[in-house]
Parts: sequence; structure tokens; C-alpha cells
Amino acid sequence: MLKLEEKHIFHVMMAAVDSSQGGEWAWRLPFLLQLIPGLILGAGILFLPFSPRWLVSKGRDQEALSSLSRLRQLPSTDLRVQQEWCDIRVEVAFHKEVSITRHPMLQERSIVSRVKLEFASWTDCFRRGCWRRTHVGVGLMFFQQFVGINALIYCGFPETDCLRKKVN
Repeated sequence: MLKLEEKHIFHVMMAAVDSSQGGEWAWRLPFLLQLIPGLILGAGILFLPFSPRWLVSKGRDQEALSSLSRLRQLPSTDLRVQQEWCDIRVEVAFHKEVSITRHPMLQERSIVSRVKLEFASWTDCFRRGCWRRTHVGVGLMFFQQFVGINALIYCGFPETDCLRKKVN
């Protein structure tokens, strides 16, 4: 679906280039304008704290607690922050136990073993117990794209030039 969307964007941009109105800037200006939010988001990520789940998975529990309290804007002694921190630790421990149970041969800390474990974890989505969850997730992603909202986002409504040019 993503490839089809990319082709659609490419064809719309080529239609804009072919038109005599605006010339090269008919596609360069929208492209440059779309870069601005991406650059803002890219710079803003430097100011985000580390994920508490990631910190706990790396064994950095106290940093996870301080990160969680910063994200919740509550002191680290608050009962809700403590409860969520404990929940995160339990969930990470459970995930590690499941990983050890399902893939005992891939628990070494070498890079090759970690890559194999990552692939094995992704293939777990297609095991017998997780098949329905995987279907729901894939179905949601498919139907989100299938409804055609991207055609409206990129081309506008039927009275716009973009769709008229495609028809002619």
C-alpha cells in the first residue's frame, strides 16, 4: 500500500510539473513546505526523555522512575507513578521470561544472537496463539489506507484540477 501511495504522490507531482502554471516550483514548494514539520519533529526528539520501558529493559530502573515522574509531571514518590513503574518492571520481566521460554538458544548477548532473537520475536506474531491479534492489526492498517482518505488529502475534492487532469 505504501508503494502505491508513493506512486500516487509521484504522479500528482509529475502532473504539477507538466502543467504550465508554476513550472518547477509547482512541486518544489509543496515538497519544501512538507520538510518543515519533519525537521521540527526531528529537532524536538532531542528534548524528549528516554522511554521508561526501554530504560527498565536495559536495567536502568532508577532512571526509568525519574523519566516516568518527569513525563507524568508528578514527584517520583507519588503512588500513581510508583504503581506505573512497578507495572512496567513486571511487564518487562514477563517479556524477558517469555523470550527465554520461547527462544532459549538465542539468549546470548552477541549481536548475531540479538538480531536472530529480534526476528524470532517478530515471527511469534504468526504463531497459533497470536494469529488473531495479528489479523486485527493488519486489518486495521489495511482498511485505514483502503478507505481512500489519502486521495482526498493529496488531490483534494473532485472539483480540483488534480482529478480533472487525471480523467482527461
